[in-house]
Amino acid sequence: MPRGASACSLSSGRSSLWLLAAGWMLVALLGIASPGVAVVSASSVSVQPPDWIYDAVIYQVFPRTFGQEGTFRDITNALPSIRELGVNTLYLMPIHEIGTVRRIGRLGSPYSIRDHLSIDPALGDLEDLTALVDQAHSLGMRVLMDLVPNHTSFDNPLIVQYPHWYRRDAQGNPMPPNPDWQDVAQLDYSVPELRDYMTRVALYWLGVAGIDGFRVDASVYVPLSFWREFYQAVKEAYPEAFLLSESGESWLLQAFDAQYDWEFERLVSRVLQGESAALLMLHLASDRQPFLKVRYLENHDHPRWLGRHSRATTVPAALLLTTVPGIPMIQAGQEEGATRRLSLFDPDRLVTPGDEAVYRVYRELLAVRAAHGELRRGSLRFLPVQGSDRALVYLRGADQEAAEAMLIVVNLSDRTVSLSFSLGEWSLGETVWQGNGISVQCGPQGACMAEAQPFSGGVFKIRRDDGRP
Repeated sequence: MPRGASACSLSSGRSSLWLLAAGWMLVALLGIASPGVAVVSASSVSVQPPDWIYDAVIYQVFPRTFGQEGTFRDITNALPSIRELGVNTLYLMPIHEIGTVRRIGRLGSPYSIRDHLSIDPALGDLEDLTALVDQAHSLGMRVLMDLVPNHTSFDNPLIVQYPHWYRRDAQGNPMPPNPDWQDVAQLDYSVPELRDYMTRVALYWLGVAGIDGFRVDASVYVPLSFWREFYQAVKEAYPEAFLLSESGESWLLQAFDAQYDWEFERLVSRVLQGESAALLMLHLASDRQPFLKVRYLENHDHPRWLGRHSRATTVPAALLLTTVPGIPMIQAGQEEGATRRLSLFDPDRLVTPGDEAVYRVYRELLAVRAAHGELRRGSLRFLPVQGSDRALVYLRGADQEAAEAMLIVVNLSDRTVSLSFSLGEWSLGETVWQGNGISVQCGPQGACMAEAQPFSGGVFKIRRDDGRP
């Protein structure tokens, strides 16, 4: 679901200095602790995310564009290579029959659904889907499906069978959710029977296909009262199911396990284009539920990252994606340097440049993330840094009781910079990973200097300097 942004740009050095000062004040006041057991209480439901999501890396696939034929079997055959990348959670965009009335393009949007209980025969059948899910599970992967509860196509049989399930205009015609979505009709969640139907749709796929949860499209358009009922019903039947809100409004975490972070990729882009890194630091440091956010650099609603930015930015962008708190999501092809956005409405096929350098960055960073629990579940603390307002230095897992933690240094500028910062009671250990040329040296009392080439970054082990073994 695409949405616009209303972000103002900073044009003066004074603004950047103000942001930095405000950022360090905020960092001093706020701490982002490790997830532990995250429970968000609501009036009628207690949200309990499954523990496995804190280690998840999501891989988004648009099924009809994937592989030679665009079928479930193509995806199944690719699962070993997807797993080898370091991904452990597969997310399938909608797999259902697509409406023909008011269709946009030759094939139509997969979000214009003619039957929520169907499978588009061009993709395969239920046996093919369950084979895909079984193969993913055998590789230690989870599978998410897109759930589209807000609307249907205009030729969905529900419009005739249950006309009162739809919102209608003054002339009594089913109406789209907004003027930009002319191929779909808005459902009306004041109707109890509709609520029951959509809940049964979710339970059907969890049971019949054996999937592990849903990415829920346009969830902000549906009332919170329904989501509370829905969450409770799903969790009673499938406690380990994962419910992800595609919408980013904070109130949705009262009835979802996690939600999209709509600002992350925008802020990374702005810093790479010359604005202060304090923008990104403020965003991350002020997030009260950082581990329950899915962060991405691209998805089907955005142009490709490398269609907007140079290949060199892969290092700082991917480093941030994989080392800040939250659940990283990668769109199929992103890891191989894809630059062209796939059509949502017409026949298309995922073809990538097979960029080995880009692939190596993602594979190595996902391996680093998998090997170090601090990068998945550890607390976040930013350190003040001098030498550039487009650099970030932060610690993961540097808690009072920790003997070891991780240091991340990232230069988001196109210039070589000399950075200075203090590790305090921590001492520098070995380099775990570095890209594009960066080195860190530390002296007495934790005083550190980093020499960072353009668009570079690194991950370093640090140890508490208090005489512990």
